[in-house]
Amino acid sequence: MRYLFRALCTLLLLLAVAAPACAAATVYRVGYTPTPGFFTRTQDGSFHGSGYAYLEELSLYAGCRFDYVELPLGQEFDRLRAGEVDVLVGASGMPFPDLLYSHHDIARPGLELALADNAARGISDNPRIAYFSKIHSEGTLRATLAHIYPQGGYTLVPFDNLLAMDAAVAAGEVDAITNDSFHPHPGTQAVANLRLLASHLIFAPGNAALRDALDQATDEMLTVTPNLRALFEQQGGQEERAALPDAEGKGVPRGAQPLHRPRLPESEALLLL
Repeated sequence: MRYLFRALCTLLLLLAVAAPACAAATVYRVGYTPTPGFFTRTQDGSFHGSGYAYLEELSLYAGCRFDYVELPLGQEFDRLRAGEVDVLVGASGMPFPDLLYSHHDIARPGLELALADNAARGISDNPRIAYFSKIHSEGTLRATLAHIYPQGGYTLVPFDNLLAMDAAVAAGEVDAITNDSFHPHPGTQAVANLRLLASHLIFAPGNAALRDALDQATDEMLTVTPNLRALFEQQGGQEERAALPDAEGKGVPRGAQPLHRPRLPESEALLLL
């Protein structure tokens, strides 16, 4: 028995020496700014959102691991240039010429226009529309709302604090809000889907090798995992709908169908390009 035990130990030692060492997965630091429904971190330290799910799937195909670093809004690009992160999840509009961008964009949760249950004004009666200014810019929202209000006819009310925006909705100080479709806002009813820019992975100058590697992994992921888009759409709501001209042919939505459970009269709902 003693000889058998020694032989077994010798065999295990030889196998351990002969086996190739397993290389640890490379870790890349990914910078992000919190975006409800797209990339958020909860108090227990866990991450959530469609952008996070996308990157976790991508890491499997790239054979790497991502560590996520929250960056202050407005400083994210400078932090990327300074080398504090390797990759940045950023908006794709107006790209900086010195930075490198992935050739795939990342779907973001749909942004909805939601009417407050206690709204003093209807959605087509010059509503006061609240929005979170730390995530959405006034210019982008106005360009998006032009599909619904080609002649204007609304007032944007910015908030830099979500609790303050919630309180304004409850107090009837605003009539509607822009809100991501992953987190329906209590006391509101979605009446239209809005469109905003998608996001890209952004890389610092001189980091083309990492960009190319992640682009290749993304190609493989989207080929092998074609259900990602369907997953995002399932969580993000129904497809956008086409606008109809009004009775005078001016293209103003005369609208009728809310996108979720209908609770509004037909005159208060909207159709969207």
